[in-house]
Amino acid sequence: MAKKYEKYIIKKPKTVETLRYHKAKTGGYQIYLDQSILPESDMYVVIDYLKEIMHLERHTHDVSQIYIFLGAHAEIMLGDEKHDVTSSQDSPTVVFIPAGLEHSLKFTKRGLFIGLLRKAAYG
Repeated sequence: MAKKYEKYIIKKPKTVETLRYHKAKTGGYQIYLDQSILPESDMYVVIDYLKEIMHLERHTHDVSQIYIFLGAHAEIMLGDEKHDVTSSQDSPTVVFIPAGLEHSLKFTKRGLFIGLLRKAAYG
C-alpha cells in the first residue's frame, strides 16, 4: 500500500526534447517537477548534468528563478551586466533572478546544473 505522502518524492524525471529559449540538447532536458508530474505543484525544477556546452537565449519570466551550479561554469547576462559564474562540487554557486529581469546563460564548463522556477509549468 502506498504511503499518503509518497507522491511528493520524485525519483525519476521526465525528459523533454525542447524548452523555450533553450538550444537543443543531446538527450533532452531532465524535468523533476512541474504540474504534469505532480498536479498540485507550483514549482518547476530541472536538474541536469551538462555533458555539452549549451546556451539559453535572452528572456524573462513573470516569476523569480534560481540557478544552482555545482561544478558547472557559465557566463550569465543579468540585464546589461555580464557575470562569470564559477563553482565546484564543494562550493556551489546560486544565482537569484528576480521576476522580469532579462537574462541569458552560456555554459563554459560542464557540471551539475539545477534550475528552479516559481511556476507550475514552463515551455
